[in-house]
Amino acid sequence: MKEIETKLIDFDEKEVLKVLGEKATKVSDNLQRRWVFNISDGKDGADEFVRIRTDGIRTTLAYKYRKGSGLSNTDELETEIADFDTAAAIFKKIMPNHYYQENRRIAYDYKDAEISIDYWPMVAPVMEIEALDEEIITQIIKELGIVGKNKGNISMAKIYAEKGIDIHAYKELKLNNKS
Repeated sequence: MKEIETKLIDFDEKEVLKVLGEKATKVSDNLQRRWVFNISDGKDGADEFVRIRTDGIRTTLAYKYRKGSGLSNTDELETEIADFDTAAAIFKKIMPNHYYQENRRIAYDYKDAEISIDYWPMVAPVMEIEALDEEIITQIIKELGIVGKNKGNISMAKIYAEKGIDIHAYKELKLNNKS
């Protein structure tokens, strides 16, 4: 399955939240906890990993293979699972290159897309827009008048790297990190 999304940075958070509040339907505001198990290091431009993520309501296991920053260059398989901690314990036994991460996500539905504002430690908010095709994403950015840097479908590791931070230097990246 293809994941079609883009990330935007350096946007006016207050303005975007105002517009989304007026035009979109807020669906959640949750702490997301995740374990990321790297398969590749991303140095060849590809990014491959397994992720276990929970928002306290829904827990998923996903495999992702990102072949670049294009909006539709990511293969994704995802399924819902029952137990975040047990799944993480299993994967920690077989995949030694792993990281724990947290972020807060406010998610909205707008037309045929999911728009989220993610708050991660040490970086400014990041917006994600996910839809069924690239044209919908482009149209939504235009319709909502969102002004920011469109980074494509890149990893959070690359967002952090642009700010001079190696996300993998943190085996645990929590919202209450003081770094």
